[in-house]
Amino acid sequence: MTLYSTFTRCFHPNDDKQQKLQTKNTNMNTRTNTRTRTYENQANLPRLPIPTLPETTKRFLECVQPLLSPDQYAETKVIVKSFLSDKKSSNAAPALQALLEVYDAQGSESADANANAASNNYNTDVIDLDKDVNMKSDGSGSGNGSGTPAVGSYIEEFWNDAYLAPDASVVMNLNPFFLLEDDPDAKVKSGGRGDGHGGRGRGGQLRQHQIQITRASSLAFNSLKFAASLKNEQTKPDIFKGTALCMDQFRSLFGSCRVPRGERDMVEVDVDSDHVVVLYRNQFYYFRALWTEEEAGEDGNGNDNDNDNGNGLAKVAVSEADIQQILTSIVEDGNKIPLSTSIQTALGAFTTLPRKAWAKCREQLIQHSEDNASAMEVMDSALFVLVLDDYAPENIHDAAANMLHGTNNMMRRGGEVGGKGYGYGYGDAKFPSPSMDTDISSSGVGIGKVAGQFSNLAVSNHGFSNGTGNGTATVGDEAQFSTEYQGGTCCNRWYDKLQIIVCSDGSAGINFEHSAIDGHTALRFASDVYAQTVVSFAKSITKSVYTHGCPIPNIIDAEVLRAAETNKEKKGIIGGRKRELFDTNPKKIDFDIAENLKDTLFHAEATLGDALDADASYVLEFTNFGKNLIVGNKLSPDSVVQMSIILAYYRLYGEIVSSYEPVLTKAFYHGRTEAMRSTTMKAANLCKCWMNRMSTKNDKLNALRDATKYHSKKVKEAIGGNGVDRHLYALKCIGEKNGLPPHEFFKSDAWKALNHTILSTSNCGNPALRLFGFGPVTYDGFGIGYIIKDNGVQYAISSKHRQTRRYAHAIHQTLCEIGELLEPLTSQELGHHRSTHTSKEIAKVLKTAPAASSKKSLTTSGNEDVQFADGWDDTYGDTIQVPPSPQRSVSSSSSSRFPSGSSFVGISRQKTSTRNLIKKVGKKISDRA
Repeated sequence: MTLYSTFTRCFHPNDDKQQKLQTKNTNMNTRTNTRTRTYENQANLPRLPIPTLPETTKRFLECVQPLLSPDQYAETKVIVKSFLSDKKSSNAAPALQALLEVYDAQGSESADANANAASNNYNTDVIDLDKDVNMKSDGSGSGNGSGTPAVGSYIEEFWNDAYLAPDASVVMNLNPFFLLEDDPDAKVKSGGRGDGHGGRGRGGQLRQHQIQITRASSLAFNSLKFAASLKNEQTKPDIFKGTALCMDQFRSLFGSCRVPRGERDMVEVDVDSDHVVVLYRNQFYYFRALWTEEEAGEDGNGNDNDNDNGNGLAKVAVSEADIQQILTSIVEDGNKIPLSTSIQTALGAFTTLPRKAWAKCREQLIQHSEDNASAMEVMDSALFVLVLDDYAPENIHDAAANMLHGTNNMMRRGGEVGGKGYGYGYGDAKFPSPSMDTDISSSGVGIGKVAGQFSNLAVSNHGFSNGTGNGTATVGDEAQFSTEYQGGTCCNRWYDKLQIIVCSDGSAGINFEHSAIDGHTALRFASDVYAQTVVSFAKSITKSVYTHGCPIPNIIDAEVLRAAETNKEKKGIIGGRKRELFDTNPKKIDFDIAENLKDTLFHAEATLGDALDADASYVLEFTNFGKNLIVGNKLSPDSVVQMSIILAYYRLYGEIVSSYEPVLTKAFYHGRTEAMRSTTMKAANLCKCWMNRMSTKNDKLNALRDATKYHSKKVKEAIGGNGVDRHLYALKCIGEKNGLPPHEFFKSDAWKALNHTILSTSNCGNPALRLFGFGPVTYDGFGIGYIIKDNGVQYAISSKHRQTRRYAHAIHQTLCEIGELLEPLTSQELGHHRSTHTSKEIAKVLKTAPAASSKKSLTTSGNEDVQFADGWDDTYGDTIQVPPSPQRSVSSSSSSRFPSGSSFVGISRQKTSTRNLIKKVGKKISDRA
């Protein structure tokens, strides 16, 4: 029996009902042409300036002084002087600076020419994106050649290499995570695991996952709306205190994938991506969810045509209720396979390998069968990956760890063996699996192709036959290596892509591939998506009051045209011509894995387990005070938190160590981040004063004010592109690019001390987030993500085999001592600050608030009162101080859909559509036509 037998989602969007909407859609298209365009400010952004050598070397000495002994510092000054004044050596600073300036100037000229070409070609969208980024069509590029100019900035190519060239696994080393606040609807909130976990029948299984499915559907639906809005360039550009920010990273948010290669990874972006991949219990599914007007044969005005010029508006083809049905079908199907079986083909474990090892496995997988190659294309080109975890975290620490790397929970027949994380005990003895009574075939084809429409395909190697086929049952392969198997969530991942993760209790978060996007970009996405869920909930509770003209605005503008509403009569026949229908039914992807790769997969999972057991994560939720009290005492919240991190380490270990805080440089074209080195001499003096028993409270407060004031000053410099790390790193790389040996400066103790970051930190604040975190960047370091709320500070701290919990307690003690020095706010001062709002309170405010203010309080676009990712808060000044820089002379209409220079070296934005391939891959798991 198929699910939803009377519900169809195959359609052609040109039926009678669509004709009735023609006028409305035409008006919408007209408005779109005059609406704010997502990339309209790109042409006017200044280029990232190259600092002068005296400025950078002076800042370098300031950064390393607290890390060195007096003798080491004296030696460093001699080395720096030699590096700066040597005008004869080709690898000294003057020669390297000259090379860098020429390199950047060539890139600026290239960007100007390409941007003008993009402007002239916008109507036909014939921009050669591979050429724009100096890439060949096969992904190999000339981007590393000595003759190629800088693309978007002097640091861009080198910074991309820093992300994409290392061989280390991205898990805990690169990918950050967000843990979202609970859904505003109490029915969808995480609340333990008492909801039917004992039921194993069909009804019990579905009830067990209803909260998860509801939350996942809401997040997926609003993510699709955001993706459509971005494709249509209707997403409002980021503005911070009147300054436009670069939006280029948003081109790599959806449809992007980090693809492992032998020498250097690539980030590929499919601009025509229209489907979502779903992972559940180590099994892979997908469904199509976006369609564009040219795909339907329309020209944007309801007129039929056969042109596909890429200019059609993207629309969401599924409603939230549709996605709930899709996910219900996926969960029902996924539960037919026991974990002891599905773990044997949990290819997500491959994405946790060192990159070169993953590249070899991927190549073997693709070469093994054409079906595998097609399946990998589906994975690579998906808009994003929706992960459904069969797991409910017991506490906030488990929730953070699950979003960072999943759980390690070894199991055997009869239940749990051990390891981190909560286990349901999906063993063969504890819960007899429903799949034991179904056909399980080890010889079927994983992916079949049927000409024309989708249909039931060949029986997969997992044995799901969807009511057809007669496979031969073979059970027990899980004993090939041992009687234990991985029952955790760590392999139910695909770390090469943007992942939205939803647990069985409704708790949710995001794990994102970091090489192409920074925290601020991911935060805008998470913020808008979460805000839209709040708006939707607010509308649901006010619809009885406001039947017309509801004053609550949508956060995300995107049209939803459900497939079920557009194929009631025409059934794909338009003007006497038969057209292929748009199918959004969920389909299962099965890979045909060679025996030697199964061995490698097992070893990958075991190695991952070691890494997870080495992780020591802890969450500190400090609630004594937050932004309100700090600002009321005329201090910078971010600076105070930075000092708490440095102070706590000194309290615990008696050492002044290197710290790192990324600060946004998005006010510049293709700007990403600059490093703020918070361990300054002022911070070192604060540590010594604080731990001196003779210091008075006044001494400590003065030292705190000096340290935070200096920190804020250096942050402002970094925002303006005047930092230390990026400039010096670019000088080092430009020398390597030209085949020059490294200067003594880059071998010095000072250079090594600065770059051995013990305290890797980042500020990523927004009402949508409960936690934000990442792994340490050195074997003996800490990764510290924090969110500053109005009345609290939340830290997610991670290390490898260090005393993370003890360190978190030291931070707590330090904050308490800081709080004792601050003056409490008066009742009048409290009135000037926002209180911390829960989701319900936000929804209540939205119910009566004016449209503008309600939108402002929840989104990052145009928001003056939200803490931005990567070190920005709203206390650094009224405007961003951007130094004068020549504006790129381009046409005012140059914000084309994919303008030249929009891709950085290492990113290939594919113009060839994968739609035809997507239509032929996978096995349908529910047929509602």
